[in-house]
Amino acid sequence: MTQYTKQKFFAVLQVAVLSFSSPLLLSSNSWAQASIDAEIAPQNEQLKQASERNHCWRASKPLFESEVGTAATSGEPVEDGTSVTSKVPDKAEIAFLIEKLRDEFELDAAAALARIGSPAVPALIEALKDKDRNLRKNAAAALVLMAWQANAAIPALIEALQDEDKGVRAQAANTLYFRGSDAKAAVPALIKALQDEDKRVRANAALALGQMGAESSSVVPVLIEALQDEDKEVRTEATRALGNIGSKAKAAAPALMKALQNEDREIRRDAAYALAKIGAEASSVVPVLIEALQDKDLETRDRAIDALVQVQETSFAMEVESH
Repeated sequence: MTQYTKQKFFAVLQVAVLSFSSPLLLSSNSWAQASIDAEIAPQNEQLKQASERNHCWRASKPLFESEVGTAATSGEPVEDGTSVTSKVPDKAEIAFLIEKLRDEFELDAAAALARIGSPAVPALIEALKDKDRNLRKNAAAALVLMAWQANAAIPALIEALQDEDKGVRAQAANTLYFRGSDAKAAVPALIKALQDEDKRVRANAALALGQMGAESSSVVPVLIEALQDEDKEVRTEATRALGNIGSKAKAAAPALMKALQNEDREIRRDAAYALAKIGAEASSVVPVLIEALQDKDLETRDRAIDALVQVQETSFAMEVESH
């Protein structure tokens, strides 16, 4: 079961990185539906093509071949025989690439900006404040491709959670998800975003809150409330976020056990997975998980088994500590 879970995790991480124009991410972290896989397949192909094109030297190598942002200081040779350090980006080049994000999300431009790294971040921050809503949204999406350099844009992304355009707000929450615990300053704004009128914003905010590291335990109560959201996607992402928080989310066990009775199989699956990650108290959760072993959905049954194993391991560890 552990290997199965790992395979699902990495598959969906790829989905999340590529789904910039989709309403929701996924997670890091997790458990994409087959319909979402089908939806992002064309974007996956676009990314491959964009990484292979040579119209801009910044995107002349496959984007994920090495750590994003490190090539610009490595001095390694590029195709024309010069070193990367000899090709210092100028403002005109960065401005040109930013303009390519104005109409639609251009993967070539985003890949090139990611390779430029830190020098491109100020321009992307300015783009987050542009009057063009498409540019604001695409600039936030481009920041997903960057590594630690994008942390400088976290304050601007927090501000973008208040943008007048719902698409920009949703993408800002999505990008903050990828910044993880580095974006802990965004917790108050993300909690507020759980009340946004747009379901995509609420769902992305919920999932992002599950990635805040040490700060995550403080958001468990609001995520439990989000389990009651009127929208299925928000409830689903809140469930996944609680699973990502892990043992610090034990207070959510009763609500997650209730979710195991939900008529929607995706919610039942994620509830079982979250309970496995949380390692809830055996006396309260085992009877419900045993009942879930009879679920008509195979994946729900598999995750219930994972949860039972995790509960057993947690109980054993507690017993050892007590002696």
